[in-house]
Amino acid sequence: MTLLLGLVGSVIGGTIAWLLGTGDIWELNILGFVLAVVAAVALIGVAEGMSGKGSRSHA
Repeated sequence: MTLLLGLVGSVIGGTIAWLLGTGDIWELNILGFVLAVVAAVALIGVAEGMSGKGSRSHA
């Protein structure tokens, strides 16, 4: 599931970079890479938050 969310996040980040005019969606560039990582981390964080795995109990 994490791999799938990472792939989806990278496509979302690449699409956002493309919309900002940094080049082709499949082209490797710094802004596309950064946005892909941010989107993937955000998707994984949301998925963990929704599944409850990220919650910690305080004793």
